[in-house]
Amino acid sequence: MQEFFESGERSNITRRKILEITDKMYRIQDGYIGLYIGKDKDRRLLVIMHAGTIFPLDLSQAYGSTLWNSEVYYRALTNATVYAITKEQYERATRSKKEIMESEMNEAKRAQSLLMERMVTLFISDVTKRLYMRLILLAAYLSDREGDIAVVKFPLTYVDIADSIGITRETVNRLMTKLQDSGLVSIHKKIITINSLSRLEDLYKNA
Repeated sequence: MQEFFESGERSNITRRKILEITDKMYRIQDGYIGLYIGKDKDRRLLVIMHAGTIFPLDLSQAYGSTLWNSEVYYRALTNATVYAITKEQYERATRSKKEIMESEMNEAKRAQSLLMERMVTLFISDVTKRLYMRLILLAAYLSDREGDIAVVKFPLTYVDIADSIGITRETVNRLMTKLQDSGLVSIHKKIITINSLSRLEDLYKNA
């Protein structure tokens, strides 16, 4: 699939730039791109997409309510490179390269599944459970795993986390401090390490 996209249009996207999505399919070559909903104080970061992810994601499958009347957009979280091909080219590629496509199609399904899980998270009223779920999703999608330890590869500030789950930075700081004091989470240069994912999942279930 990579060669199909590389035959298409290449764009270099600078950090924080909002992408103008046309009637095409895109593949991230490098960097990170976020899917957002809402504006200003109501903005929520739904999904962080990395190299190899194909988008736009199918938002209609994620949540079929008036929520999608809000502004939905893609924004570069770092400098990024993306390739674009037409949907017709993409469909031809999926038909002709099924065996090669399997891993990338799995990645697309994973991103779609993550989006659906994130929509559920937005409607959890308990802020502690929201944070736990956010960390669990980051571990599932953006981490290097070694046993029960998960290192989230993308640097995140407390503001990033607060914006993504709709709570204040102060609340995130308080809850993350508790997790660090307990030894469950470590943070170094904005890189979050979850020292026991199973313990975090238990906390989420019992919160």
